[in-house]
Amino acid sequence: MKRLSILSLLLLLTTLGMARNKANEDKGTSQKDIYMFGVAYNYMDSITYVTNVDHIANAFFDNNTGYIDGIDLYTNQLETHLLQQGHAGYICTTFYAAKRKKAEKEFLKIKKKLYKKKYTQVLPLGDFSYQFISTENIYRNYVKPKQGDDDTQDLQTDQ
Repeated sequence: MKRLSILSLLLLLTTLGMARNKANEDKGTSQKDIYMFGVAYNYMDSITYVTNVDHIANAFFDNNTGYIDGIDLYTNQLETHLLQQGHAGYICTTFYAAKRKKAEKEFLKIKKKLYKKKYTQVLPLGDFSYQFISTENIYRNYVKPKQGDDDTQDLQTDQ
C-alpha cells in the first residue's frame, strides 16, 4: 500500500512537471505597448544623434526571450532615415521599455553619458519617429513547410 501511494505520488509529480514544461516550452508572441528611442553614433565623426522617446502600440514580443520581435527592423528605420539625410556610417541602437517613465530614465542616463564625452556633439533627430512593424514584415523570411512536403521523397533524375 505504501509503495502504491509513493508510485502514484511520483506519477502525479511527473505529470505536473511535464505539463509545466509544455506550457513554458512555446509561449509564442504577445503584443504590448512600448516606448523606444534610438542613438546613432559614428566613430569617424564627433556628432551623435538621439531620437525622441516614441510610443509604439501593440509591438510584438517573443514570450520565450522577452525581446521585441523585429527589433533589428526598428533599428533599420533609424539607419535608413540617417542615410536619406546624407549621414552614412552611423551605428544605430534602439532602446525600449514597457513604461514611458523607464524609457525616459534610460534616455536621460544615456544622454548624460554622451554629454560627458569630451569631443562629442549630441544632436536631436526631431524629425524622426519609429513606425509600427507588422508581423508580415517581421516574419517575411521565415519559411513554413508546406502541407504535403516530405523531405524523405526520392529525387527523380532523368536518365
